[in-house]
Amino acid sequence: MGFSLSKQNFSLQTAFQQNILLFPLTLFVFWRVLTAVVALASVNMIEVQTPVFDDAAGRVYNQALPPDSPLAWLVEPWHRFDTGWYIKNAITGYQADYGIVFPPFYPVLIRLVATFCAGNYVLAALIVSNTACAIALILLYRLVIREFGDHQLAQRTLILLVAFPTAFFMLSGYAEPLFLALTLGAWLATLDRRWLLAGVLAALAALTRIQGAVLMFPLAWIAYIRLRETGWRAQLVRLPVLIGGPAGLLAHMLYLRVNNLGDMNSMYNAGWGSNIGFPGQSIILYLNRFLSGETLGYENTNFVLLIIFMALSVVVLLRFRPEYGLYLWATLGLLLLRNFDTSQFKSTFRHFLMFFPCFILIGMILKHPRWTLVYMIIGFCWQMLLIALYTHWSWVA
Repeated sequence: MGFSLSKQNFSLQTAFQQNILLFPLTLFVFWRVLTAVVALASVNMIEVQTPVFDDAAGRVYNQALPPDSPLAWLVEPWHRFDTGWYIKNAITGYQADYGIVFPPFYPVLIRLVATFCAGNYVLAALIVSNTACAIALILLYRLVIREFGDHQLAQRTLILLVAFPTAFFMLSGYAEPLFLALTLGAWLATLDRRWLLAGVLAALAALTRIQGAVLMFPLAWIAYIRLRETGWRAQLVRLPVLIGGPAGLLAHMLYLRVNNLGDMNSMYNAGWGSNIGFPGQSIILYLNRFLSGETLGYENTNFVLLIIFMALSVVVLLRFRPEYGLYLWATLGLLLLRNFDTSQFKSTFRHFLMFFPCFILIGMILKHPRWTLVYMIIGFCWQMLLIALYTHWSWVA
């Protein structure tokens, strides 16, 4: 007996729309395979010159990835830059070194998973990150459908996010995917009036990246303004969404202080020449460097993208519910507080991955499949180039 798609009133597009897991997981698998192939091809075609790092992370570099550990050949191309610091914290715990600027939740998960990976901490880091990335895609898909009621917009949003040039950091040994998953989880929990769960997830987000502290603004707006109720009990039970994020950051800072491990700002300054200034000081410093002809390539790229994402954030503030604008501008405020002794906007290219409302807006703008395809081609080609550079120890963010 033959099978007819038309008789069953079924199409692939309908299946993707009806199953909230199918599209995000299919996209994730395709993307994961593509980036893995590019990374392996890159390190096999051109010999990698691994730098010698005389710091705490460098001293555990070989311990993090024993040559005879499971899948060492597959995960080695992703053992780069900040991944070493997260793994160092997972192996040794916090010490009075630059590692204290990396919040603890991601390293804790790496250490837990590493017990099942025969000591391959890089594999453990990738398992945590990739699992979190898949969850983040599912939650973002669900959020877009819930808030905007448009499956096609949800699909475009995910495609635009994974095709963003630095999106491969969502698959690397970095904390971004875990932070995004926790943020979206807290967001959805707040919309579901699950106040305690939302507060816990917001606290864990702040224990993953310090910007999790600003979740208090959008989540509190949802809880107290959008979903308002009268009565002191109704106000009291919402407190976790207000204090969760700041409590997570405060717990990290108190731990460092009680154990005399130093403060994060001093370590940022000593390790990366980073300082806290007035908002926008980094832009002034960049413009001075640009007029003097001193800016670097990635610095110029990051500045252009910063302007684009600031413009997108203005539109989000005007067109979306207020909580989305609060999230974007609070996050932007944190980014613009930090400046550097030399080149500006370090890692900003990567931080834009957390600006999920902007990708929803871009999905609204690029409605026509032709423009989405153009974005995908440019984005994925750029991303593959950055992966090749990244695996050869070139700073790309």
